[in-house]
Amino acid sequence: MIYRVYMVDDEPMALANYKAEIAWVENNFELVGMNTNPLKAIEEIDRLQPHVIFTDIMMPFINGLELIERLKEKHSKAEYILISAFDDYRYLRKSLQLDAFDYLLKPVTKNDYEALFIRIHQRLSEKFKEETIEPIVCSEKFNAILNYLNLNLQEKYSLSDISEKFNISSNTLCSYFNRYLNTTFVNYMIKIRMEYARKLLLQTSKSVKEIAVLSGYDDYFYFCRLFQRSYHSSPTALRKNAAGSKELL
Repeated sequence: MIYRVYMVDDEPMALANYKAEIAWVENNFELVGMNTNPLKAIEEIDRLQPHVIFTDIMMPFINGLELIERLKEKHSKAEYILISAFDDYRYLRKSLQLDAFDYLLKPVTKNDYEALFIRIHQRLSEKFKEETIEPIVCSEKFNAILNYLNLNLQEKYSLSDISEKFNISSNTLCSYFNRYLNTTFVNYMIKIRMEYARKLLLQTSKSVKEIAVLSGYDDYFYFCRLFQRSYHSSPTALRKNAAGSKELL
């Protein structure tokens, strides 16, 4: 799963460095937004729903600690990371009271970020494990269906097609997706197809149109809309950003 990240810092240069120097995609994170104004950031965070929020402490209007206090009322599942140039125990103590995931002192090195990503990815995987699409222990027939769907992404089929193929009623199949994966058949198919498309974008040189077809979409523009909705980035931009991150390493 790709986790969404949002960053708040009143220094534009700091945000530019974070965007350019951190290997987001390689660490299974996506930087979906940044802002130098913490009050405007609140509005964007409400819209983008990031899983991780990085914030500086000393900022105009409200500081990073106050920002977290406001955000936690609506975004209780998000993880918060403070970045500061101040080695002040008062700030550290307050961050602990707010249950922030970490408190990083500037300058933060690439190794610091990589170590952080490993730890926070583990935390998020546990917190959002109900959203994963790995094979699960449930009905043997349902596992067979999931395996078939994952191995035949290019084929065009509907819920009724799968129900008929596996001799199971559509209502029962719908209930399986809801009970075991907390999703619908349609949303599950979009998710596994988008993840497959992302893998092809990052690991092959195939064109976006080729990848759309291999992922089960003859309509290129519809594919791009679904990809944008899934990753908050166009297929071309995601590939370009990943290539840029590799060049910086």
